[in-house]
Amino acid sequence: MNWPRTVRFEKAKIADSNSEHGFLSWFIVIPTLVAGLAFCYFLASGIVTIADRLWFWEDDLIPQKMHAKPVYHYSHGFGPGGGCAYVVYSLPSEVSETIRGTGIAYFKTMPQPEFAASDHNPYGAWQMTPAPPPLPLGKPDVDLSYARWTVTAGCNDADRDKIGALVGTSPLEDAGNYYAITRNLEGMIVVIPERNIVIYAYFG
Repeated sequence: MNWPRTVRFEKAKIADSNSEHGFLSWFIVIPTLVAGLAFCYFLASGIVTIADRLWFWEDDLIPQKMHAKPVYHYSHGFGPGGGCAYVVYSLPSEVSETIRGTGIAYFKTMPQPEFAASDHNPYGAWQMTPAPPPLPLGKPDVDLSYARWTVTAGCNDADRDKIGALVGTSPLEDAGNYYAITRNLEGMIVVIPERNIVIYAYFG
C-alpha cells in the first residue's frame, strides 16, 4: 500500500524510536540478569564466607589474650538466623607453655571475646577436660553444649579428616585441655595446649 509521504516518515520515526528503546531495554536487562546469576553463583559457592574473612571476624570470636591466628574456617548460615560456624586457630607455643605451666589459673582472668561481649552472650567459667560424657540419645535435658558435636567434625563433612589432623579425635575427652561455653549453650571454645590449637565451635 502506498502511504502518503508524511505518514511514511512518521511510521519510520516510530520504528526507529521503538528500535532504540528496545536496544536500551536489552542493554539494561542483560547486565542485570548476568549480575543476578553471578550473585547467586557466588553466594552458593561461599562468597559470603570470603566476605566474612575480609572483615576478620574470627579475631573477635576468642579472647585476644591468646594471640591465636585462624588456620581453618568454615561457616554456613552464621548470623541472626542461626547456623554453624567452626574456626581452628594456631596458638603460639609460648602461650601453650604458659597454660601447661599454670593450668586452669591461666583462664581465671580470661576476658570475654569481643563478639560474645557485643552479643550479650558471655562465656561461663573455664573448665578442664575431660568434659562430662554426652547425654544418651533421646534424653530431653540440654547437653553440655549444642556445639559439642562440631568440635571434632566441624560444619562440613568433607573436611572431617583435615579437622581431625588439626584437633585430634577427642579433645573434650582427653585430659589437659580447657573449654568454655556461652550462656545460650550454642558457642564453645576449646583450648588444646599440646597441639597449640584453639577451637571455636558454634551451632544454633
